[in-house]
Amino acid sequence: MGHFVPHTDAEIDVMLEFMGLSSLDELFAVVPEALRLAAGVGDSGGGGGGGGGEPRHLDIPDGLSEPDVAVAMEHLAARNSVGADLLCFAGGGAYDHEVPSTVRRVAMRSEFVTAYTPYQPEVAQGVLQTLFEYQTMLARLTGVEIANASLYDGASACVEAVNLAAAATRRPVAWVSRGVNPNWREVMRTFAAGTGHEVVDVDLHDGVTRWPAGTTDSATAGGGQPGAVVVQYPNYLGCLEDLAEARRVADDHGALLVVAFDPVAAGLLHSRGSFGADVVVGEG
Repeated sequence: MGHFVPHTDAEIDVMLEFMGLSSLDELFAVVPEALRLAAGVGDSGGGGGGGGGEPRHLDIPDGLSEPDVAVAMEHLAARNSVGADLLCFAGGGAYDHEVPSTVRRVAMRSEFVTAYTPYQPEVAQGVLQTLFEYQTMLARLTGVEIANASLYDGASACVEAVNLAAAATRRPVAWVSRGVNPNWREVMRTFAAGTGHEVVDVDLHDGVTRWPAGTTDSATAGGGQPGAVVVQYPNYLGCLEDLAEARRVADDHGALLVVAFDPVAAGLLHSRGSFGADVVVGEG
């Protein structure tokens, strides 16, 4: 493919005439001359120049062969600090995870190398088998009866859980703990703007959610009785929420309890289903 120019000279002339300009230099005159480049990397034509009238060129070094590029990249990479040698205080779900070597091996099996998506009838039999195993393991891990296979990420899973709760309870309000990943909460608010649902943030106290007391407390729930109560466990700050308390709050208001969780942490903590969660969501 030859050099591609998005506009022909004739098209450029038409646009310049429409703007009442005579040249491209006149169009870019508002850009300081010292910041403008010469017309080409290798020539000293028009297009503006640096101080003293000399055109400025890009300081691009000569090209390298593929082996030389590999060596150069290795030298650059050697200047980085290795994550395994550092303590991570990033938080917000960025925790140290040990992934068994078998995971990559299993993920590279031919059953996964398919152009079909999990919800099409033409899906490969190997993928169907794998999805069945996945759903079975997730159901056991979370302590719930049914697991899907699956959604895009934790944020979209939260959205679908809130939609489900709103449809089941006929209440468009969701109480969402501020301990839930803020990016997930933002996605929920984005969807709510189109569906007519209302997302009400519930504040934290000492790192965990302070739910409104009693069924008539409207200090937090300005939007009315909730159809969903959403909490993350562990939450975004790494604190363990009182899921029994969240269950009580949901029951007091006739809402569904939605618990977002970290699958890796589920190997250590009690299952969300054991706390009576109606819907369990997550990613990882």
